[in-house]
Amino acid sequence: LTLTAASCADKLEVYGASEAQYSKMGWYEKTGGADISGRPIYQNRWTNHYLHYNHKWYIGPTMDTTHAGLQSEAPGHPDTSPCPTDVHDWAVWKGHEWTTTQFNVTVRIAVTATEVCAPQVELRGLESFLEAGGWFVHSGLTDASGRPIYRQKQNNKFLYFWPSQEGWFVGDNYLSVNAAVQAHSNDGTRSECPTGTSGWSGWSSHSWTPPFASQVVPMEFLTDSCEPRVEVLNDANIATSTMGIYTKIGSTDFSGRPIYRNTKNFFL
Repeated sequence: LTLTAASCADKLEVYGASEAQYSKMGWYEKTGGADISGRPIYQNRWTNHYLHYNHKWYIGPTMDTTHAGLQSEAPGHPDTSPCPTDVHDWAVWKGHEWTTTQFNVTVRIAVTATEVCAPQVELRGLESFLEAGGWFVHSGLTDASGRPIYRQKQNNKFLYFWPSQEGWFVGDNYLSVNAAVQAHSNDGTRSECPTGTSGWSGWSSHSWTPPFASQVVPMEFLTDSCEPRVEVLNDANIATSTMGIYTKIGSTDFSGRPIYRNTKNFFL
């Protein structure tokens, strides 16, 4: 059997075993090297783990197969799959043993996101976890899959997709899921845009909350659709200085909603 590294795809995506081997999930690229059989060697874009061949396909932190977290399964004989995308069954190391039944691991040619995502989005339903609101704008950056990376308008948090966890995250660093992550999606849809997600959880003290009735929606506020002047009617329990006529000042908040001011310099 004559193999060449060029026969296999340049970029791969691995997913399906995040619960047991999350650091080994994600995007892999050819290193440019090959093993003695001619099969290519791949490396994870973020965690530097290797996907390589040695009578089987292995994924691990080094080229030493004894530390692998995943291996291809070919019961009764060596796995002769030319490329990792040809493997049908994977064994996953969980706890203290290999399992072939608990996970459905997929290794596929990396697909570049093609959907055009909204330039600005709002994460609704997790206001108590996002200190200054859930408004995010496209940063101009994309990840290895082509998905957009968003930046929070007021606190510089990021909204980004993380392949090993198969979801969208809000955190301090779009290159990590360990950098003060505040929220993540739970639906497992691997959606190309964050507007395809729902059921987000927030980080509360020492654990994740159950999924909230939350969603990410495009920000499409048009200030021209709001009245130029509005009136706040008097209430016996509220200071009269906050009542009266409010007029648009020409500015908007981070969400694009208009800001109003009355004659006493109170803002709405």
